[in-house]
Amino acid sequence: MAQFGSYQNEIYGLGLRGVLPGVPVDYATLVKRATAAMPGHVLNYVQGGCGDEFTQDQNAAAFHHWGMVPRMMVETSVRDLSADLFGHTYHSPLFMAPIGVTAMCSQDQHGDIAAAQASAMTGVPMVVSTLGNDTLEDVAPHLGDTPGFFQLYTPRNKDLAESLIRRAEAAGYRGIIVTLDTWVTGFRPRDLNAGNFPQLRGHVLKNYTADPVFQ
Repeated sequence: MAQFGSYQNEIYGLGLRGVLPGVPVDYATLVKRATAAMPGHVLNYVQGGCGDEFTQDQNAAAFHHWGMVPRMMVETSVRDLSADLFGHTYHSPLFMAPIGVTAMCSQDQHGDIAAAQASAMTGVPMVVSTLGNDTLEDVAPHLGDTPGFFQLYTPRNKDLAESLIRRAEAAGYRGIIVTLDTWVTGFRPRDLNAGNFPQLRGHVLKNYTADPVFQ
């Protein structure tokens, strides 16, 4: 989908036939739908942050200082949002960030595959998390021609780290995104108050349990 603006034209075209979007296009309604659909422990994990969540709120608020600047009297039939990174040209500078419980955000518990399918449809690259209910090998084919990246929680065991990296390379991921800030689990009051940590309950660990070194 190189011309992202064409998406709204598709919606209007379907609307003429009485077909409305299955997924809302505004953020507020997406949040409302997710709040209604997700179990509380999953919603808290996705929405929650460390401490009083002041930092994550400030990070989100910082984006409100940015705005779109309209350019008048310019030719717009061909629009180019492409960005070059690591020797590859992407349709836009947007990436889908890794979320450790993406799998649990869908009713069938295979949210990583659903996210990969969305990545393939839009051409927006996905960073696949180490934490998932489907292996990185099983997620990769659903990316189609859209480049994928693998997010690595660096294990203390070097052999396990090397195994995960080799698997990602063999599965066709274009690069590794290394997470560095979780050597100690953050103090997350929402999860602590609920006594909930998904990994301790056996969730989203498929990449580990399927790994020959981990086994």
